Amino acid sequence: METYETKVFASVLPVGQSVQPDLNRPVRPVAYIQVGWLPPPMPGKVLFGAMPDRRLRFRRPVPLQVYEEDGSIIARSPELDEFGCGTSVADALQDIGKTLAEEYVFLHEQADQLGEALRDQYRRLSEFVEYRPRQ
Repeated sequence: METYETKVFASVLPVGQSVQPDLNRPVRPVAYIQVGWLPPPMPGKVLFGAMPDRRLRFRRPVPLQVYEEDGSIIARSPELDEFGCGTSVADALQDIGKTLAEEYVFLHEQADQLGEALRDQYRRLSEFVEYRPRQ
C-alpha cells in the first residue's frame, strides 16, 4: 500500500465576509492536514525467521537492525555481517531472507573446499539456518 502526504491550505474568513475569497490577497495557511495512510513506524530491531527457501528452516530467529538510509530500507544482521535492502521494510526483509538462503546453500555445497574465513561464516550461519529434515 503506497503512502502519500498532501498539505491542504485553509484560510479563516472573518464573519460577514463572502465565501468567495479576494484573489488579490494572499491566502494565509492556518492548518496542515495529512491525507492518506501514514507509513508504519520503522521497527528498529526485528527477530527474523521467515525462510523463503522451503528446503531450509531457521533454527532460531536472526536479530536484525532495520533502518532507512539514502531513501532505502536496510535490514542488517551484525552477527552474520549480511544485509538486505528494499523500498519497504517487507522488501528489505525478503531480500535478506533470500541472501541468507542462497549463502547457506552455497556454503553448504562447498563446505569441504572453504577457506578459513568462509568456514567461520558457514559456522555462524549454521547457528541460525539448517536444511529441513526429509519426511
